[in-house]
Amino acid sequence: MNRKIGGRVLRLGRDITLEWIALQQCPPLGEAPEAFSQLLEAGGSRQKRDFRKGDVIVAGGNFGMGQEPQLAVQALKAAEVPCVVAASFARAFYRCAINQGLPLIESLQAHEKISDGETVSIDFDKWEINCKRGAISFPSFPEIIGKIIESGGLIPYAKKSIGK
Repeated sequence: MNRKIGGRVLRLGRDITLEWIALQQCPPLGEAPEAFSQLLEAGGSRQKRDFRKGDVIVAGGNFGMGQEPQLAVQALKAAEVPCVVAASFARAFYRCAINQGLPLIESLQAHEKISDGETVSIDFDKWEINCKRGAISFPSFPEIIGKIIESGGLIPYAKKSIGK
């Protein structure tokens, strides 16, 4: 995991479900960023979204609902989303994201202060998000979660831990 992440913000609402990824209603994400935009539209954002690879997603509460959280996380990683910031996450999605090394930040304040399309920087050493309205602090990861994310996911962490 990069200790500092930056990117353009794709701001979404609340109750975003990503289960359309599992249903494969769109072409593979590697083929076109528009596919992820279509998935977001179909999955609950209720409007066409201009997604670009590498966008930082900032969303309201209950991000990642759905029955296939593992596939949703894989799709986010394939779309090169470096981090998702949301007021809250669906628990199954949260655990799958950590297991696959995708950093998630829970922050109600971030969703209230960060605008769609602005550029943000996230500093995991200072535990803050820098946006147009200033710095937004967020809680550090518990030690074990930090180690899993820094290793790139649960399996790389386990291999590193047992010396393989």
